[in-house]
Amino acid sequence: MTVSAGSDDNGRDESVGVTHTMRNGDTGYDRVKIAAVEVTVTDDDAPAIALSETAITVTEGASPTATYTVTLSAQPTSGVEVQVARGNRFYALNKAGGTQGAI
Repeated sequence: MTVSAGSDDNGRDESVGVTHTMRNGDTGYDRVKIAAVEVTVTDDDAPAIALSETAITVTEGASPTATYTVTLSAQPTSGVEVQVARGNRFYALNKAGGTQGAI
C-alpha cells in the first residue's frame, strides 16, 4: 500500500484511520481480521510571520518614509493579532486587514 496526502492551506496536522476489508474465495481467510492503520499527516504549512524587511534606514525629518509588510504564511483558523511596538506604544495588526500608521 502507498499512502499519500494532498496539499491544503491549513496549518494543522491531521490523523485518519485506514481500514481494510477482504473479498476472497478461500474459506481459510473468512474469519481473518485485518488491523486498521492510523495515518498521521504532518502538515507542511507551518504558521509563520513573514516580514518584507528586517532592517530599515530612515533619515530624521526626511521624506519618503520607509515601510515594511507583515504577512501570515497560511490562512489562520481563528483570529490572529501581531503587536508592533515602538518604545512603550503598541499597535495591533489583525487578519482582517491590519492597521497602518507611523510608529
